[in-house]
Amino acid sequence: MYRIGEFSYLCECTIKTLKHYDKIGVLTPEKVDDFTGYRYYNEKQLKTYHNIKMLQEAGFTLKEIKNIFDNSKDNTILEEINKLTENYKEKMAKHILWLLGQLLI
Repeated sequence: MYRIGEFSYLCECTIKTLKHYDKIGVLTPEKVDDFTGYRYYNEKQLKTYHNIKMLQEAGFTLKEIKNIFDNSKDNTILEEINKLTENYKEKMAKHILWLLGQLLI
């Protein structure tokens, strides 16, 4: 188990980011000490953190990422990502068409 400072170092992120992820429920600590309030993370959560960053780089919001994690079992996460990706592509295509229309005016 890693304390939040160690975990943030391994993830190359700030403690503030991890506390925010905990607050919104996208990455909650494995354990919180009742007496000290220290947050502890495990090895598996390193992968979860990197998945969050990968999805953010692909254009997903934290709310969408949380929904993916909450509503998907391991075998359907890819389907959820594909569905959200298609929705994102549709939004971007509409935006590009609008921008082209503005250029032609």
